[in-house]
Amino acid sequence: MYSLVQSQFSMSNNLDLSSSITHMVILSQSLCFLETLHCALNLTKGSAVTSFSQFIGRNAVLFGFVVPLQQTNVAVFYMYLAWAISEVIRYPFYAFSTLKMDFFPIVYLRYTTFIVLYPIGVMSELSVLYQAFPIATADPRYWMFGGYIKFIMLPYMIYAYGVAFPQIFRYLLKTRKQALSPTTTTINKKDK
Repeated sequence: MYSLVQSQFSMSNNLDLSSSITHMVILSQSLCFLETLHCALNLTKGSAVTSFSQFIGRNAVLFGFVVPLQQTNVAVFYMYLAWAISEVIRYPFYAFSTLKMDFFPIVYLRYTTFIVLYPIGVMSELSVLYQAFPIATADPRYWMFGGYIKFIMLPYMIYAYGVAFPQIFRYLLKTRKQALSPTTTTINKKDK
C-alpha cells in the first residue's frame, strides 16, 4: 500500500506505477496462500475454501494476464489499489481476531469497505481480462495452453464474475449485517 501511494506521487502516470510495483504484488499475492493454510489449520477464523477461491481468482488474473502480457494500464492500477486497501484492513482485523480483541474501527472497515472495493476490484479485473483477450487469443506463444486460452478464459470469466461474484457479495452483505448488528456489538462489549 505504501509503495502504491509513494509511486503515485513520484511518477507521471498510473501506467508507470503499475509496472513499478508488479513485483511487490507478485510476492504479496503468492504469500496469500498462507491465509488459506491458516484457515485450514484453524489458526484463524474463516473458510479455507473461500480463501483459496480468492487466492486462485487473483492469481489467475495476475499470473495469467498481467505478468505475461506486461499489462500496465489504468485497470491494473485500480486493481492493485483495491487489493491493497482491502489487505491493509483485513490483516489487522485478523490479527485482532487472533488475539481475541475487538477494535471497532477495524471491524467496521472490514465489514464496510468491501461494498466499494469489491466492485472496483471486479471491474478492474474484468477490464484487465477484456484488454488481454485479443492479445491472448491472437498470440498463443505466451500461453502454455496455446490457442485454446479462449476456451479456458471465457468459462472462467462467466463463472467467476457472473456466478461467484454475486453470491460472494450477497454473503459479504449478510456477514456485515451480522458483524455490525447491535446484538453482536453488545455481546462483544460485555466480553471485555
